[in-house]
Amino acid sequence: MIYIRVDANARIAMGHLMRTISIAEAIRELGSEVCFITADNNCDAKLKEHNFERICLNSIWSDMNREIPLIKQMILKKDIKCLLVDSYFVTKEYFEELSEITNLVYMDDFKILPTKCKAIINYVLGETTKGLEHLKNELYMGAEYVPLRKEFMQSAQRFFCEKIERILVTTGGSDELHFGKNFMYAILNDERFRECQISLVVGSKNEDKEFLLSEYKKVKNVSIYVDAKNMSELMQEADCMVSAGGTTLYEACACKLPTVSYAVADNQLLNVHKFDALGGIYFAGDIRDGINEVVEKILDRLQQMQQVELRENIAKCMGKVVDGKGAYRIADILIKIERNE
Repeated sequence: MIYIRVDANARIAMGHLMRTISIAEAIRELGSEVCFITADNNCDAKLKEHNFERICLNSIWSDMNREIPLIKQMILKKDIKCLLVDSYFVTKEYFEELSEITNLVYMDDFKILPTKCKAIINYVLGETTKGLEHLKNELYMGAEYVPLRKEFMQSAQRFFCEKIERILVTTGGSDELHFGKNFMYAILNDERFRECQISLVVGSKNEDKEFLLSEYKKVKNVSIYVDAKNMSELMQEADCMVSAGGTTLYEACACKLPTVSYAVADNQLLNVHKFDALGGIYFAGDIRDGINEVVEKILDRLQQMQQVELRENIAKCMGKVVDGKGAYRIADILIKIERNE
């Protein structure tokens, strides 16, 4: 049994949980079992939906040091051989104490590089092990380890329309800065996109969810999806996408879907700048610095992307980034650690 320590809530959204579910499903497909460990019950519905065992610590998700005695006791009682940790709130003390009694594997977006850890996984685009030879951890770096869902392993051949007809927009988890609300108002009042079909994907914890569902219920060229379960289908149907700088950008690459990105958090900045530098996904800016300016840049870029040749070139760049098999690579790493292979 492989255990995964992760949380999700309105503050940290669903990204950590969803990527670990992708890994867990790959583990299960490869013949091993998975159990999730969470601070509270916020993940229960999603984990139940995917039929995964779960243990609630009844702890504070933002203060992981306080849970050390609880989780140490659990590791010893259940003889946990491998624990994947996916949280930005882990500390040096957490790693040091738990590494004494189990094999810790850490999803390391911020390149914290904890020394008391069996393995480190950082799938941020362009990351390498160069210059890290002094670390004793097993390092797995780069976009080949991005844990996408199985549906993104094989994408259909993309057809490029002469003009953009369908635009997919995603807002991430809680959308505390109200990007979706602001963007929908702007694009629906922009004459350049009057004939476009807009599909907006929001999370169940989105603060504006009820407003958006009510406001656009009768608007013919708008579709609102809550926690869409068919993202690969929506991406295949779209001509282009607007997305925050999370894992969705890698999904877009797997689908070769021309995309414009924006940032809502510090941990997205490295991703969006590297994608932009590759010539694939244009970065319109950080909405924390001014949402109206970013929305205007996105709309201008979408207008430029009306050129079919530009969208074709963007798709070629994006298609070179990921193959969609990262979750299986991580699953294989965890299984080998758990079995001491």
